[in-house]
Amino acid sequence: MKEKLKKVLSAIKRVASFIGFGGLLHIETEALIVLVAPKCFGYWAIIIAALCGIGKEVYDIFVKKSKIGLSLRDLLMDSIGILLGVLVSLYR
Repeated sequence: MKEKLKKVLSAIKRVASFIGFGGLLHIETEALIVLVAPKCFGYWAIIIAALCGIGKEVYDIFVKKSKIGLSLRDLLMDSIGILLGVLVSLYR
């Protein structure tokens, strides 16, 4: 039993280190947009959330002059946030 728990905790630590604080902010922001924006925009909220994530990357590239360029990790975290927002809105 302890070995299984150690494996689960180890997997959680690996996922948490991959996501990081910035990734967590991307996830929660996109999920929040998807959950709140339908009150005004209906299902367009999903597209609005996606455009916000893409817009943030464009801002990072052209305004902040990010040396990384386009961050696929950030876009992945945005996609996860949109998916979580959609799932929560479907099941509440």
